[in-house]
Amino acid sequence: VAGVLSYFVPEVSEQAKVFIDAAPGYLERVQGLFAYDLPDLLEKIPPEIRDTVNVNIQKAAGTLLDAAQKGLLATVRTVSQTVSFVLGIVIIPFWLFYVLNSEARARRAFYNLIPEQAREDVRCIGIIMDGLLSAYVRGQFMLCLLVGVMSTVALLLLGVDLALLLGTLAGVFELIPILGPYLGGIAPVLLALAKRPLLALWVALAFAAIQQIENTFLVPHISGSAVRFHPAVVMVIVVVASEVAGLWGMLLAVPVAAMARDVYRYLYLRTTERG
Repeated sequence: VAGVLSYFVPEVSEQAKVFIDAAPGYLERVQGLFAYDLPDLLEKIPPEIRDTVNVNIQKAAGTLLDAAQKGLLATVRTVSQTVSFVLGIVIIPFWLFYVLNSEARARRAFYNLIPEQAREDVRCIGIIMDGLLSAYVRGQFMLCLLVGVMSTVALLLLGVDLALLLGTLAGVFELIPILGPYLGGIAPVLLALAKRPLLALWVALAFAAIQQIENTFLVPHISGSAVRFHPAVVMVIVVVASEVAGLWGMLLAVPVAAMARDVYRYLYLRTTERG
């Protein structure tokens, strides 16, 4: 693990610096594609349909350029956050060592503050929340790892620049339910488009295949057993939470909703038993 991290962290950091410096150039190349290459292609289209095609392409080009600019700017911000995230992962084992050493003592002190008649219920609720949250976090990190590896391998095979960084970003975006896979594919497609349009198509197809694998095989086996929510319910929870609390709402809504559901069930059963 130490050997992998000693290669991975510096390489991702270096590719992040390259991406941040090169982002304006990528955007210029995408703009040049629509400014120069498309008009040449339009000349080969029969005159009777050329005007109609040209109008539709210009509308699509304007929309795509706007999305490209926003996507690249958002990706630049995410790159910086990803570097910090990766460095944070390196620190986590040391932090956990000290936390686990003092966990039992802190738990005893906490329970001593609670009235004795409620102590057992609080302990059971804590076990429910801890088990559910631990399962959810393990599942999400496993999804992030698998999607990140698949994305990196696909980008390397296709010859996309900065494949390790872009694959890492795709894995990090998996932390965002439902929308994460789409956000993770924006930067690779735009960078491939700046290189050549056909490559962008192959990258888009690769990410579509990865998402299909994720939805068909990975999510039901990894995440489904953790929170026990139907995908449609997850989507509603994420949309509502994003409106109420933004990005943090999207990240935390699913496990919080699952914990609230299980705690409610426990309290309902306890109330029924006592009644």
